[in-house]
Amino acid sequence: MNKYRALTQNVMINREIPKYKVPFVIFNCKPLVPKNYMKRIKATFIYLIKYWIGVTESIPYKSDIVFKTGNNNYKLIDLNNSSILTVVQSETRQQENALRYRHRYKEFEEIVGVDPKGKWVKGIYYNGHHPILNPHNIRQLKKIKQTFNRLQVQSRIKVVENDKYVDSIVFKSLEIMTKNQHLLKKPDVNYVSDFLYKTKDSILAGSNDFKIYLSLSHGDIKPDNMIEDKKFFRLIDWEFTEYRSTRFDLIKFLTRFPRFGQYLKIGDVENPNVKALEFNKDEPKRYMKLFFLEDVLLRLQQFDERDFASDFTSHIVHSIEKYEQLSKK
Repeated sequence: MNKYRALTQNVMINREIPKYKVPFVIFNCKPLVPKNYMKRIKATFIYLIKYWIGVTESIPYKSDIVFKTGNNNYKLIDLNNSSILTVVQSETRQQENALRYRHRYKEFEEIVGVDPKGKWVKGIYYNGHHPILNPHNIRQLKKIKQTFNRLQVQSRIKVVENDKYVDSIVFKSLEIMTKNQHLLKKPDVNYVSDFLYKTKDSILAGSNDFKIYLSLSHGDIKPDNMIEDKKFFRLIDWEFTEYRSTRFDLIKFLTRFPRFGQYLKIGDVENPNVKALEFNKDEPKRYMKLFFLEDVLLRLQQFDERDFASDFTSHIVHSIEKYEQLSKK
């Protein structure tokens, strides 16, 4: 077992690092500290206080800095080799699914190894700051638009039957709830089930024969999963990646950061290689409803696998209540 000193509840630093080097390691680990130089010094000082009074923890992996993302789930940063190892308790199917994609497009996140049995994914560590999002920053807004457009342009497009795809989402969602029914309140289960069926019927009403276009989706685009570069935002932490409807990531981003709504529109993101992706007047509403279903499934998968999503009511029910409000606008 390797010993680490806790800097926060979820961040640890290897105790084998000489004490005189610890301030420099923390100061130069950019995802840990602010971009502003003085704030960076202050943050480093606070971490050092926590280092001296923090508890010692032991984990079976050796690295310089560790981010704990759940029970037996870790992100291990090796600063000397500029690598990051993601260890997950659940299957690495999703990481493998996007492996070829990420090898081709290094501007996102280059993966150098996957071990399904050991349940880890090894990638290149990008030492950059997480952005502080500001919709009035023109240069930053341009980078955000480029992020969503690159996802579209550089992804392989899958074409699926509308009814089969929607049915599969509802089936998988209900399956997860059935599996965990002993943990759930019946009113919550009924509420989520009713929402799934109601949204499904709304999507299929009068148009169950149209095609749905799927592209590779990151699934969790937010500042913590973005590294600021001079030319663009680099997306990291692809653990929730999957093929989803082409507007999923953009819609999820806008529900999280509604201030960007006047600058980013659902129809802004296009794949120029697929003419069928051009929007007609009904498409934004259709993709919004698809997003509702896909995001409920994603949240249920997170609830099933990850500690941070263990509160069913907060993570899923409250989100659906928010989506129902959005659908009325």
